[in-house]
Amino acid sequence: MIKELNIFLNIGNQRRQVGQLIFQNRRYYFEYSVDFIKSDLQISPFLLPLKTGVFTCDENNFSNPFGVFNDSMPDGWGMLLLSQKLKKQNIDIHELSFLEKLSIVGRNGMGALEYEPFVENQFSEILSSPDILSKESNKVLNGEDSDFIELMLKNSGSSCGARPKITTDINGESWIIKLISSMDDNDAGITEYAYSLAAKKAGINMPETRLFQSEKYPGFFGTKRFDRKGKCKIHMHSACGLLNADFRTPSLEYEHLITATKQLTKNVKEAEQIFRIMVFNVKTHNLDDHSKNFSFLMDENEKWSVSPAYDLTYSRGIYGHRMTGVNGKTKDITDKDILTVAKKCGIEGAENIIDEVCLAAAEIGEAGKMFKKSCF
Repeated sequence: MIKELNIFLNIGNQRRQVGQLIFQNRRYYFEYSVDFIKSDLQISPFLLPLKTGVFTCDENNFSNPFGVFNDSMPDGWGMLLLSQKLKKQNIDIHELSFLEKLSIVGRNGMGALEYEPFVENQFSEILSSPDILSKESNKVLNGEDSDFIELMLKNSGSSCGARPKITTDINGESWIIKLISSMDDNDAGITEYAYSLAAKKAGINMPETRLFQSEKYPGFFGTKRFDRKGKCKIHMHSACGLLNADFRTPSLEYEHLITATKQLTKNVKEAEQIFRIMVFNVKTHNLDDHSKNFSFLMDENEKWSVSPAYDLTYSRGIYGHRMTGVNGKTKDITDKDILTVAKKCGIEGAENIIDEVCLAAAEIGEAGKMFKKSCF
């Protein structure tokens, strides 16, 4: 059993040891290295501020104060693949400690954090199409065996989220392609692509997106990874990990998220990005706006910014409720609620932003050949 884990930050063409994470007496302990404290790089300034001393966390609570490390963990699809692979080795994933799971992530997680010792995995090099992998992903989701589990795990990029996906290299850049499974509508790919185009027109910072061809579906949605720039890594921290906000339940308010963005980035324009995303989510009926669907990026100079937006698509939510509240409400949001949030957070030109978002959102139906409407 792994009881000590060394943590590294690999950004700016420099790999620094962040500190050490230890498991002892059913508790986790973390301490920054002396040299890393001198670097002045705050990897998680709210919950894990850069200072001497030991931070502690209960065995059953990995998010507070260690949300930044929990961000490295695969979630949903990635964890399911890992569980299936370990099952073939007669290993129950639920019996693994947090440190052991991070050691499996090793150097392959989202963002720029890396963990040692790491488990070397030997994967098959079989190549296959997204159509075939979509078919195989349904087997995994249904608890059936698949000969492609290792291939999909290798190419999952330790990605988060419930939907099956793979990573691939295109012209030296890392991309994520979302597969289509039985949990999705057949037009899920083209729908999300249409949303991405509308979001760009609405003034939202988006990564490059594409629609990849399929023999069975209208297309597969793909997006360039924003935690990578060529071969270099970028530190990434979700709102879930930054604020210790449960992503499984409605635990966050946009007002608090916008305020935290101001504090973190020291830039009102970055806060305005969150506001625009809020308006877009409300107006396009994206109710899956949980705390892991907002992230922040930090460069080697400790400059924080809101990450490009992601997972913007139609969502029915849970009984019509969204995951992040608007003016204390998770349903039946009005422009008055939106403007109230703007006033509380000091967002100027809110009415113009609403108009711009609605104008862009009106094109989703035409671009995506769909008719699920909100303000359009």
